Amino acid sequence: MLTDQALESLRKKLEECHEWPCRYMFKFIVPQEQSHQLCAVLDMMPACERASSSGKYVSITIEEKMSSPDEVVMIYQKASTVPGVLAL
Repeated sequence: MLTDQALESLRKKLEECHEWPCRYMFKFIVPQEQSHQLCAVLDMMPACERASSSGKYVSITIEEKMSSPDEVVMIYQKASTVPGVLAL
């Protein structure tokens, strides 16, 4: 789970680096058995899914139109509830 300080830092960086609304690309690495749970929690379909060479992990790329930095932060907060997820 991200700390409040980390979330606020992310929010500020997003505000500075993007013009809103915009398309935002999310990238996650998740254990194979959790990949469907991540997409269900986020209620988004991946643009790209790729298994690791061992098949143990899956990288998931999702690209969606976001209206604000707060919306992006909310997605990262939801994703952090999935066991083993790593946001890139």
